Amino acid sequence: MYHEKLVEPSAVDCHVTVILAVMLPALAALIKRQYSDHLPGGKHSNVSEQDTRSVDKHNKYPERVFSNVDHMLQTRPNVSTLIMESHITFCLNKTGEWLSNQENCDKLIEESRKNVKKEKLKFKQREQVIKAKQIEKQNEEFRKKEEMERRRIEKLEKETGDMTYYGLWQSEQQVNQKLNEIKSKKEQEEALRVQLRFRKNVFKQKCDDKVYAFSRVVDGKRVQLSVEELKANVLTLITKASDSPSPETPHFLVGKEIEHRFLDDGASKWYTGKVISQVLGFRCMVNDFN
Repeated sequence: MYHEKLVEPSAVDCHVTVILAVMLPALAALIKRQYSDHLPGGKHSNVSEQDTRSVDKHNKYPERVFSNVDHMLQTRPNVSTLIMESHITFCLNKTGEWLSNQENCDKLIEESRKNVKKEKLKFKQREQVIKAKQIEKQNEEFRKKEEMERRRIEKLEKETGDMTYYGLWQSEQQVNQKLNEIKSKKEQEEALRVQLRFRKNVFKQKCDDKVYAFSRVVDGKRVQLSVEELKANVLTLITKASDSPSPETPHFLVGKEIEHRFLDDGASKWYTGKVISQVLGFRCMVNDFN
């Protein structure tokens, strides 16, 4: 009866379609990432009944533990972890029932009392081990982040170094001139890739991802772009940088040629460049300066 209601026509069906179109691709990507071992082709995709014989058929036991923990935290907010653990173990293992059937019940309880200090010491040692592993995991994550940041900086430094060698090409005339100076076709391709990488990763110039591609798929095979195709992509970026206005009225220097000085091996050299865009948030500072 209720499942029939799910497939009946409704006024919100059009909205459901849109919601599912957004949710299902994200859900599929999550499942592929989190449960790849259990999907077709994964190492656990064809498990036998023998392999799963020891696996719990339900989660009733952990749910009971969580329920007990929640109850104790609400009724005894100052309870220690060790006491809470002991209480839950005593209840779920039916220790009281077991003791009532033992002839030397009083002796067992007395021995347990004598072992309290030892158990507390073991618990503290366990906590220290857990804390040490947590700190180790955090340090490992910090090391990974530092390594990623180091690689990112190295990549930007290399791209900046390559750009310093070839120079930033800011007009079609300059592109043609620089390519004519390079005799090797392979080096021409590399010079154009340098222009594309620098504008994407350093300038972060917004454009279609296809413009930054170095290859394309032809008949199911990936083929490297030719010099002319790479050149067309660079010219597209140059045109877009010159024609794209800022959200506000662009500064009067945008689109103008300026001279700027660099220190090259301690020697001062002047270069002519073109202002291709305005940094957002910098306009008020420029106007105050003027």
